[in-house]
Amino acid sequence: MIMVSKPSKPFLLTAKNTVRRQATLYEYEDEINSLYDAVADSTQSAIPPPTKWDLATSLTFVRSVVNKVLSQEAKDDEDIFQYGCDRWVFFS
Repeated sequence: MIMVSKPSKPFLLTAKNTVRRQATLYEYEDEINSLYDAVADSTQSAIPPPTKWDLATSLTFVRSVVNKVLSQEAKDDEDIFQYGCDRWVFFS
């Protein structure tokens, strides 16, 4: 997951201009929890994740999720954005 900070709520920095990790995590606690909730709500429960994350099982899992979301099946070498993948915010 990637969360981008808002310009109106910048990360807290030290005098050396590095992120004050704990303080920033505390300040963004609500946003982080909302992000985790959104991911949990959008989980594809019909497609169980692999028990072992290697290249083959990861590829099979991602292929299954992508093809479930798209309106038509995409081959591994196809541009999934041509099928509208960029229009999805969360899996439906």
